[in-house]
Amino acid sequence: MTLAVGLGATRLLAGRNGQPADQGQRQDGTQKDSHKPQVCNRGRKSHLNVAAVFLLLAACGGSQHPLLEDLSHREDLGFLRLASAHGTRDGDRLSAQLLITDSSAILTMDMHFQVTPPTHLESGVWKFNRGGEGKVEARSVTFLGGQSGPPSLGGTFDLLDSQGRAVYRVHLLNTLLLK
Repeated sequence: MTLAVGLGATRLLAGRNGQPADQGQRQDGTQKDSHKPQVCNRGRKSHLNVAAVFLLLAACGGSQHPLLEDLSHREDLGFLRLASAHGTRDGDRLSAQLLITDSSAILTMDMHFQVTPPTHLESGVWKFNRGGEGKVEARSVTFLGGQSGPPSLGGTFDLLDSQGRAVYRVHLLNTLLLK
């Protein structure tokens, strides 16, 4: 007798055909009116999806670096902005001039690139009115176009002092160079 009750209880828990019982199903196989557990789970999944997308977009955001960075960390130069960018492409060569300023501080960069793949900096000089001048060294260079329109230049550049030490770093997002 105990065995029969035990088998009956197992059948109730197992549902039809020995499969696990669905919380939304009655023993006779019809659906219950309440779908509350399923709705709550969908809501949680939706919130997790939104949070995951938000974190992905935040991680893919723009540059976290200022345009001009003092590598000695003595001064914050995050207030300086790109005032002008000019460039001329002549065949496989590109000459570019950048002016970074806030009206009281003025940094100029004059650079010459070889644009046949991979694009690389051939030479460059910089001068800062707060003191300092020297050579430009490219850590990375991005070059786009210039055949039928103005070229676009981006990358990371170290500004070296007269002893060859990097004193500033320029983080340039792709910028159209005006002729």
